Amino acid sequence: MVDRQRRKLLRKLSSVSAIGALTGLAGCTAEIPSIRVEVGDPEESEQTSEPTATPVKTETPAETAKPSPSEVETGTATATSTATPTETPTPTVTETPTPTATETPTPTATPTTQDEDALVARYRFEGDLTDTTGDYDLSGSEITYDDGPEGSQGAFWPGFASVDIVPIDDEEPLTFCYWIQDDGTSSTWDDDLIWKITSENGDQVGTFCTTEGEVFLFTAGDNTMNQSDTDVLDGQWHHVAFVYEQSENRMRLYLDGSEEFDIEYIDNLTGMDTTALMFGNNGSDGWKEYDGGVDDYRFYRRALSASEIRDIAER
Repeated sequence: MVDRQRRKLLRKLSSVSAIGALTGLAGCTAEIPSIRVEVGDPEESEQTSEPTATPVKTETPAETAKPSPSEVETGTATATSTATPTETPTPTVTETPTPTATETPTPTATPTTQDEDALVARYRFEGDLTDTTGDYDLSGSEITYDDGPEGSQGAFWPGFASVDIVPIDDEEPLTFCYWIQDDGTSSTWDDDLIWKITSENGDQVGTFCTTEGEVFLFTAGDNTMNQSDTDVLDGQWHHVAFVYEQSENRMRLYLDGSEEFDIEYIDNLTGMDTTALMFGNNGSDGWKEYDGGVDDYRFYRRALSASEIRDIAER
């Protein structure tokens, strides 16, 4: 069977060779049919195969190589390092020490030229009877010293002290101010003489304190109308100030810096030529003897204002 197939094959090859020779002799190009040789079933092999057109090979364009992901340089964004913020330390609050309040001493008013000219005498009674103006030191006896409201000490009676001072004109303004302390328990009179200025002609001016606790300025006039309403016989220190403007017939009384009254007052003073200032009683006879304290006595030959008196009383 194999030989049979081989013979068929040889015949076909002979035919092909003959065709090729004829083609070459003719000098023309002829399409040579492709011959399919199949080895298989004998019956099928004996059948004449129809020539099959050789398919034209279509050139497939070369596929452009795609770079692999690993070959493509991918620009990796470099992460910008964000600086970690430095924690700002919380400032330590330094406690400011509360300043200790320093008690400012109340300044002593500097006297003006007017005060210096008008201030006749001032007695602070700091253990003695000295006049701070240097002109009219007192002399006396049986006076003691203890705590006072102005400075460190005050003078205490019973006792007596006096000095001769300048004459007082019957028209000039006068101011008398001082501190007193009395409880009224030792008084043997209806009223006690704290101080007075007297003259040879009988005129006088001074201050009494009644057993009811009123203070008043007496002169040769009506002394019943200028008594205070405030009781000062309570054992406490009180500041007393009388302002007497003779030419205007006007008298004002201040207690502890506040005005007690402002009245019209007419006296019969005709001028005090030869005068003496006395404290505690009327002199040798002990009339109207005062039993209490006195401090910072001032005698001015001018009328102090309400604010000036308040400043003195509040120091």
